[in-house]
Amino acid sequence: MSNTATLDSLKSVISRFSENLEGRVNIVAAASPEGDRKYNFWLAGRRAEKMETYLVNLCPQLAGRISSETIIAPWPKDEQDLVNLRYAKFVLVYNLPVATEEPEAPKAPELEIPEIAADDEIVIENAPATDNDEIRIADIPEYAAPVEPAVPAEPSRNMLFAAKTNLLFDAITALNVEFEVPIGRRFSVMVEDVFPWWEIGNKYCLQHWEMGVEARFWFTPWETRSEEKLRGFFAGIYGMSALFDLQWDTLLNFQGEYWSTGFTGGWCTPIGRKKRMNLELSLGLGYAHVPYQHYLPTDSYDKLIRDKSRAGNLEYIFGPTKAKVSLVIPICSKKKEVRHE
Repeated sequence: MSNTATLDSLKSVISRFSENLEGRVNIVAAASPEGDRKYNFWLAGRRAEKMETYLVNLCPQLAGRISSETIIAPWPKDEQDLVNLRYAKFVLVYNLPVATEEPEAPKAPELEIPEIAADDEIVIENAPATDNDEIRIADIPEYAAPVEPAVPAEPSRNMLFAAKTNLLFDAITALNVEFEVPIGRRFSVMVEDVFPWWEIGNKYCLQHWEMGVEARFWFTPWETRSEEKLRGFFAGIYGMSALFDLQWDTLLNFQGEYWSTGFTGGWCTPIGRKKRMNLELSLGLGYAHVPYQHYLPTDSYDKLIRDKSRAGNLEYIFGPTKAKVSLVIPICSKKKEVRHE
């Protein structure tokens, strides 16, 4: 809990020695060895970039004079190894004023914090992959928080894809299923199939077959290996087509087909005590083309008679095309066991 005090101490050091800084700063940033190696190097580089930005803000003359090195650290064997794994560090080099032949030689500036030797290291921790990065400075006398050994966290499961069902369709016995695959850190592709196909005698039926595909952009990025993908707000484009036959005795008797394309938007949030499932709300707007024909059954309901006078074509340029309240079940890879020796 000493972040504020130690940050103030670093600012005090740099402000007092800013005129004497040689500007030779080397940053060494590390990441833990589990997971994807390419992503770990990116993570270490991100820590180095955050540290460089912080130093340049404190001392603008350091701009362009900072070098960095990224490494994949081994599993910690002792407390020092743990520090190297959890912290990025740098060496700040400065020159103290040198006495001249003038009557009053300049004195080395006095620090309000304990004296720091020229070869001391100031270590900064940068929390990985968060939107609100915190910086902690350690190893400054009197302000350094003790480092407690900790076992590295086991990697979380990775979502491979998500299986969904639209609860609004399910409520009217229109069975449906969707599969969505995350791509990169912000995109996904979804395919859907609606397939109710039942009949009661010759009086009632709901026969419907719809296929659709949708590409989505998610406004909140996720980690490349995470079970918390496909959450937050999204926008997408879609296309779908279908065949249908709806009959309710003699009140509702239509056959036809349709196709539609347009835009979608929605929001997805975790639900349940363990947050293992998601609930998604979405709405589609776009163009729809629905040619249809009306028919009447005979008195015995064994034959259908086409009613040409009531055939038609429903078409609109821009309007609501679909609405969804979907239950989302993430399908994840099995969590790996990690042994710490």
